Amino acid sequence: MRLWKFENTTETIKENMRNEKVLSQLATNLKVFIDNKIALVKIIERAYGLESGQITLREIEILQEQLKEKGIDRFIKQFKQFGNLGYTPYILG
Repeated sequence: MRLWKFENTTETIKENMRNEKVLSQLATNLKVFIDNKIALVKIIERAYGLESGQITLREIEILQEQLKEKGIDRFIKQFKQFGNLGYTPYILG
């Protein structure tokens, strides 16, 4: 398991990081689908501009634990600040 994924070479992530509507929708989707691993994979892949299959179910399980422990708002803040560095299932701080 990798801590960071640097495969994203598109501008998708930078656009998503700046778009408040996308950030709001991301937060809503995470709240609604927090217990659905398959849905979370698709949500995260789309937000980070990753191809299907780049995120493992184990990474999503870690993310689920982190979201429940540290909160969705903290994840959104991290995504907004550091999303361009790549995906990590861990919420920093």
